[in-house]
Amino acid sequence: MPDNARVWIYQANRSLASDESKFILDQANAFVAQWQAHGSQLVAEAHLFYDRFLVFFVNEDIAGVTGCSIDKSVRMVQAIGEEVGVDFFDRMQILYKQDARIKDARMHDFWAMRKANVVTDETEVFNNLVKTKAEFDASWETSFGNSWHAEMW
Repeated sequence: MPDNARVWIYQANRSLASDESKFILDQANAFVAQWQAHGSQLVAEAHLFYDRFLVFFVNEDIAGVTGCSIDKSVRMVQAIGEEVGVDFFDRMQILYKQDARIKDARMHDFWAMRKANVVTDETEVFNNLVKTKAEFDASWETSFGNSWHAEMW
């Protein structure tokens, strides 16, 4: 994928078991293989990171994503989430790394940990707001001090 490829990140509300990860990635790959926008095939990839993040990349140099095609992807993610009992749309959960492990916290608990200095400027967090592959590669995993989290703090 080129650096300007668009990115969509869906964060699971819990760690996925290996069979769930395989199922989700199989479903996502089947979806992107037929994903279209106004009859034009989208050049897209689906990836699963850390058994928590379902990520789509779309090369818009070939064909651009439309509102309808984005809606189709959202419905597909909702459907596979329902099938395995995972919520990919919980925006009140923050994932971060601690001792090289992925941890999660409700937003209010995360801010309490920041106040208690359990979460520091060096704590690695995930910036699910990145928009391009270049941003994903450079700053999806970033320190709290360099993230939108710090701006909110």
